[in-house]
Amino acid sequence: MTDTAAPLPAQLRHLIESDPAAARQAVDGLLLELHSLTTTATRTARKTGVNLEQVGRALRRVDEAVVLLHEAADLLLGALADTGRTRT
Repeated sequence: MTDTAAPLPAQLRHLIESDPAAARQAVDGLLLELHSLTTTATRTARKTGVNLEQVGRALRRVDEAVVLLHEAADLLLGALADTGRTRT
């Protein structure tokens, strides 16, 4: 079976160029999904012997990364959406 869906970067690129507001929503959804995966990752890490301190450090980094990526998306995509401009 052949997957005909465009790869995620191509889909985002298309949204950024055609509808920055929708691209920002898509990024928000991806970041929420990334954050929600930390529960599964934590469970797996604990099963393999990663201690709670290491897990806590990793979770803090994920939280920080999500915040930074969200802020960057708001700045970059929000500026495009607010002005109605698209990327050239």
